Amino acid sequence: MSNLNGEGWQNIFNQTFVPKEDEFRYALERVQNGTDEEKAEFVEWFYSGNWVQV
Repeated sequence: MSNLNGEGWQNIFNQTFVPKEDEFRYALERVQNGTDEEKAEFVEWFYSGNWVQV
């Protein structure tokens, strides 16, 4: 992705830009501060691989 601010991610709806060096930290902050629904979706995604719910 190309941007005047360098390499990274840009939100197509509000133009928020996250530089590549901050991408992981930003994503973690968004999950931590997300809604209960977003947190549940993240947990479901995270454990969707080699995990089974017991």
